[in-house]
Amino acid sequence: AVPFAMAQSNSGSHSQFQPPIPDALGNERFADLLKPGSLPELRLGSSGARTTIVAYTSVSCGLCGHFQRKILPVLQSKYIDKGDMQFIIRPFPLDRIAAAGAMLTYCVKRPDSYKFLSALLERQQDWLTRKGQDLRSGLARIFKEYGGDEKSFEACLGRQELLKKIMDARNRANGTFGVLETPTFFINGKPLVNPRSVAEFEKIIRAK
Repeated sequence: AVPFAMAQSNSGSHSQFQPPIPDALGNERFADLLKPGSLPELRLGSSGARTTIVAYTSVSCGLCGHFQRKILPVLQSKYIDKGDMQFIIRPFPLDRIAAAGAMLTYCVKRPDSYKFLSALLERQQDWLTRKGQDLRSGLARIFKEYGGDEKSFEACLGRQELLKKIMDARNRANGTFGVLETPTFFINGKPLVNPRSVAEFEKIIRAK
């Protein structure tokens, strides 16, 4: 289980793994990146889009929240909604709170998984700045907005097989693709770490 009493939120972006891959993935490794793991993929846009972004995120990461609030809406209106981009988001939890958020994402009803994750990222100021039981209750409140209750909340956080899948996904991201920090994006295979603006994405998109 994910013990809230021991958990500390982390609004930074760093994790303790190997350095990230500095250059673009080759065709074979990019194809490997696009293979879904044991977790359901959270995806926006068309699978046939000319640009594919794979994002690794942690709900306790402040820059991940910034991306969700300020950058993704622009990418969605300019590219995703027009069929020019697909966006795939995967968990890379940095701490126990982020692991709990990732677990809850896969416990809400499947059609609401992405909406729930978006809510956690967009509303970090509502729940992530709390401590102890207040932090726990803030996370539970958002979970309940998407059809959960206290019983299912507790049951979800006790699902060790789900936690293992999330940690396996994180370890694969690090060990196979060199993900070190969140948010990390692969834009048609080219890494982009901790971007602050839409322009950083468009520089890579237009270079393709």
